[in-house]
Amino acid sequence: MEFNPVALDAKLRHLDAILADPDRLARVIRALLSDAAYELTPLARPWEPGGGASLFQVTTANATYFLKVKHLAVTIESKLESEPAFSPEPSLRNERHHLDALAGLPSVPVVHGYAEDGDHAFLLLEWLTPFDAVMPTLGAAALAEAYRAITAGVRALYDRGVVHTDVH
Repeated sequence: MEFNPVALDAKLRHLDAILADPDRLARVIRALLSDAAYELTPLARPWEPGGGASLFQVTTANATYFLKVKHLAVTIESKLESEPAFSPEPSLRNERHHLDALAGLPSVPVVHGYAEDGDHAFLLLEWLTPFDAVMPTLGAAALAEAYRAITAGVRALYDRGVVHTDVH
């Protein structure tokens, strides 16, 4: 695995830049939700700086969503040694393309919207309860089945040529 120093620098330079523009954030969310009333809750990243996205829970009267917002200058930060060059594609756009290609596989979140506005990308996904929140409620048999499902999901990704290097 090789890491792109340009992408890593861009991630740190633009980390949480959208927070300085709450009006644009609100405008894009309203467009993605077709003007539905919503509540926005910022979320802590599970690890810092992680992929560099600003994370939010978006709640409407009928649904809950997970929103990722990332500066377009943040490109894909890693590649396999066998790949000839780093991809210049913005990483959130790349994530959206992968999610679209993998739609319907178990444990792949549904994309509810994607937008690029100015220098930021916005990816609206279905809300999935984090595994670490569910894990304490599972008995031994259910936990073993959950891990089997995770393993099967990663194998399905690899079978489709997707090498996800930071499955947590």
